[in-house]
Amino acid sequence: MAELTIRPEEIRDALATFVKSYDPGTASRDEVGTVSQAGDGIARVEGLPSTMA
Repeated sequence: MAELTIRPEEIRDALATFVKSYDPGTASRDEVGTVSQAGDGIARVEGLPSTMA
């Protein structure tokens, strides 16, 4: 079986390339919460700070 070797310089170069090309505007943000109760067409949710009552 072939041995895999990675030099520290390769890791550094890969990380530097990734950081240079990073654009925070392309990142997406998802809000994820939990439904704690549901009934009669009403759901009580937790963990969603932008949810309005």
